Amino acid sequence: MSHSSTSSYKLLVNAEGGRVDAAILSQDQWVSSRSIQGNAVENLAPALRGALSEASIRPNEIDTWIYSGGPGSLLGLRSLAMLLSTWETANTHASIRKLRYSGLVWAAREILHETPGEPFLLISPWRTNAWNILPVGKDLPTEADIQVFEGEPVAPADTSIYVLGERLRAKPPLGSIPIPFPTFDSLARHLSTPGFLTESEKVSPILSGTTEYKKWTPTIPSV
Repeated sequence: MSHSSTSSYKLLVNAEGGRVDAAILSQDQWVSSRSIQGNAVENLAPALRGALSEASIRPNEIDTWIYSGGPGSLLGLRSLAMLLSTWETANTHASIRKLRYSGLVWAAREILHETPGEPFLLISPWRTNAWNILPVGKDLPTEADIQVFEGEPVAPADTSIYVLGERLRAKPPLGSIPIPFPTFDSLARHLSTPGFLTESEKVSPILSGTTEYKKWTPTIPSV
């Protein structure tokens, strides 16, 4: 397949949620897509090669990376950062634009898409007894809304708590609702929505946690 010299291609990649996803976009249309269940260390490179092969393009034809930045598996996120940085060096592209999205924000916006207008908490385990938390009200959540706390999350009465992901020894709150990681094709509807993508100078994960914590009861934004 031949490509016009004016063609613009974007790489969309996810390394969260126990699987690896890669897609090639042109003019915001999906040209190819590849998903592999499993960890990023083993499956990231094959997923990228598969998406490139299906689209019949070379790495140096891509001018934008849209990548998952967490908060999630640090191993997966670091593997993604290392591979893309190596790729950039090897292909010496003049200028690769880097746009980051959060898997937690993605999942929250999917919940809002299905149940608009209902406030909720979305949490994911960060480490033993510590959680990433995303309180969601009437506004679209962004990565700036993600916080970390220690202890068991508590939500106001009649407010649902959804749990994304699992971690050894991380015990979700009683009555919380486990949800699967969103399907890759659902990502398309969020890419152009306000606050979903954050531009970054390099491929880097979202820094959601620190080494100091305080007991805290999260507050749902007003609706």
